[in-house]
Amino acid sequence: MARVIAIGGMPGTGKTTLMREYMRGKEWKIGKHNKLLAYHYNEEKNIYVLGLYEEDKGYAQGTDRLSMAVQPTAIDFLQKIDAEATIIFEGDRLFTASFLEDVAKNHRVLILLLKADNLQERYQLRNSNQSETFLKGRKTKYSHISSNFFLMPYIQERLNENRKDLDKTITEINKFIESVDYAKI
Repeated sequence: MARVIAIGGMPGTGKTTLMREYMRGKEWKIGKHNKLLAYHYNEEKNIYVLGLYEEDKGYAQGTDRLSMAVQPTAIDFLQKIDAEATIIFEGDRLFTASFLEDVAKNHRVLILLLKADNLQERYQLRNSNQSETFLKGRKTKYSHISSNFFLMPYIQERLNENRKDLDKTITEINKFIESVDYAKI
């Protein structure tokens, strides 16, 4: 069973910032699976980061850059992946209850749900143009995921408001990746 780290949270909670910081300083090769699923691969650590991260493309990165139809391709990819690999992803394309449930049935899973108190300020700083209706929908989505009885054992809520919070979450990610049996830590 591969290790899978799923990162979700309301827009502006720092999912993309977290992934960029995690990826910094590591060598990544870009690859594709079945045309729809792009990923970055670190051969040294056998880590796949699903989605696309490009310097000049703004805040909608990761799986948000992929097709809305990517989930079946991602499931196929996870079925074929090396059991010793680690897969990390963030973004709404794959962070759905049905996808997370499927992944949790077949892999070792850590679901990180990022939170931040200053979201309105963050939306302004990044010139976000997401409607109130869209944001309300995201809030409902994450509320349903966090209250999903099947997923609850895998979910950890993480405050992500500053550099200290970000570093703490990266430490938790690394601990999960390096562990043989994360549940015993």
